[in-house]
Amino acid sequence: MTQAVLFFDAVTYVYPQAGQPALDGLSLELAPAETTAILGPNGAGKTTLLRLAYGRLRPLSGRILLQGINLADYTHRQIAQRVGLVPQREYNPFEYSLLEYALLGRAPHLHPLDLPGRADCEAAEKALIRVGLAERAHQSIHTLSGGEHQLLLIARALAQQPDVLLLDEPTAHLDLANKLLLVQQLRQLTADGVTILLTTHDPDVAAALADQLVLMRSGQVLR
Repeated sequence: MTQAVLFFDAVTYVYPQAGQPALDGLSLELAPAETTAILGPNGAGKTTLLRLAYGRLRPLSGRILLQGINLADYTHRQIAQRVGLVPQREYNPFEYSLLEYALLGRAPHLHPLDLPGRADCEAAEKALIRVGLAERAHQSIHTLSGGEHQLLLIARALAQQPDVLLLDEPTAHLDLANKLLLVQQLRQLTADGVTILLTTHDPDVAAALADQLVLMRSGQVLR
C-alpha cells in the first residue's frame, strides 16, 4: 500500500477561548499525486485543517504526518520547502512587482542572506506564465483585481515547487475563464506528482478536480 503523503491521525484542535473544538478527532489520508477537495459550511474547520497542515497551528491531540514523519519534527523552513499554502486573501502594503512577489515563493529554498539566482527567477517566471500573468510581470501588485491577486498567490506557491499544495477557496474570486484555467493547471500539477488539498464551496470545482471528496461538519469528516 502506498504511504500517504499527508496523514491526519485523530487530530483535535481548539482555538483559545473557544467553547467547541475547530477539529474534533479528525482522521484523513492524502494519497500521492491526487487531489482531495474538502466541502463544508463556514465554521466546519476547513481553514483550520489547512493551517495545521502547514504547521501554523499545532494539534491539541493526535498527530499529522508529512511523508511519514511527524510534522512537529520539521522546522518551519523544512515544511515550507515541501508544502505550499494559498490563502483566501492576503494584503501586502509593499510595492512589489508581480515577478518580485512570485519570487517570494523561493525564499524557503534560499539561505537568509542569499539573493535569488537565475533558476529562482525562471521558476517565478514559469509560475506567472501558468496563471496567465506573465505579461504583467513588472507591474505593481496593487494594479491587480481581486481575482488576479488570487492567481498571483497561486503563482507564488507554484514558484515554491512544493510536494503538497494547500488551497483555501482558490476559485472564490475568479471568473469562469480563470476558474477553467485554474482547474487545468491543478490537473497538470497532479500529473506532475504534486499532492493537492483544497477547500471549496463550489461543488462543480470539486467534481472537476477531486480524486477524493471529503465532507466536513463541526470539525469532523462525515463518513
